[in-house]
Amino acid sequence: MSITVPVAVATGDSAKMTCTYDLESDPLYTVKWYKGRQEFFRYVPKELPHTRVFPWPGINVDVSQSGPNQVVLRDVQRHMTGKYRCEVSADAPSFHTKIVSSWMHVVYPPIGQPLLTLEKRHYTIGDTLKGNCTSPPSNPPSNVSWYLNDKWVRQNISE
Repeated sequence: MSITVPVAVATGDSAKMTCTYDLESDPLYTVKWYKGRQEFFRYVPKELPHTRVFPWPGINVDVSQSGPNQVVLRDVQRHMTGKYRCEVSADAPSFHTKIVSSWMHVVYPPIGQPLLTLEKRHYTIGDTLKGNCTSPPSNPPSNVSWYLNDKWVRQNISE
């Protein structure tokens, strides 16, 4: 049994997650999908309709593309980063159950410009420049580079 979850998905995109299993000769009872401990999608072949979505704020399941082997999430948002699980259960008489899981990270760029604050308003040659550059939230975190008079500044230098 295996699960395929995108390692990284951009905010606003869709995420297709697949669950591959082999029940050998047992019939399928259920396929359940969880984010953390919260179930958000279930497939039961003996029920009509076969699919059931459990309301969870911010999780938008595309039911038309979801079924016994996959679930598709639409309009993925930042809070959807986390561990996803697929639980497959065979029907009677065994009711054998297996669970596999994987992580999905939602990536997003910083919105807005970084904020630069300096200890002083004016500096003269020989002064130590102390400053802070704060970037808006992003995933992965922003990589900040410093430039002084259009020249790249190596970290922690005193020249």
